[in-house]
Amino acid sequence: MTHSTRLLQSDDFDAWRPLWQQYLDFYQTVLDEAITLHTWHRIIHPEHADMMGLGVFVDGKLSGFTHLVFHPNTWSAEPCCYLEDLCVDAQVRGQGLGRALINAAQDLAQQKQCCRLYWVTTRDNHTAQQLYNTLAEQTDFIQYKIGL
Repeated sequence: MTHSTRLLQSDDFDAWRPLWQQYLDFYQTVLDEAITLHTWHRIIHPEHADMMGLGVFVDGKLSGFTHLVFHPNTWSAEPCCYLEDLCVDAQVRGQGLGRALINAAQDLAQQKQCCRLYWVTTRDNHTAQQLYNTLAEQTDFIQYKIGL
């Protein structure tokens, strides 16, 4: 198996869409199709430099993605990179593709001179946490949110 990572491009949509649905299903989430199309538009169009998508390809086939959000912050002059979504096709998990995506995200964040790359996951996503614990420091923060 050979794999590579690169920025997602408009012609990746047909391969990205089922992976996106797999990701939404994993988190038991339903989104309006307009939101999915809006998300896709933002991650592939250069005028939205604050959001990008990376894909990992196995033998030329899109097998996973991550979406990155770049934003300013109050604790540094440099921007932060939030790794908002990460999905690897269930059929090819455990082969280092998630690690490859995070490494590619880290490289991109460094190129954009970010002060940090960070992400969250659910407390019961122990499989992902096994990987994350080898790549990053787990913080003591707990996330709260108010839907508006």
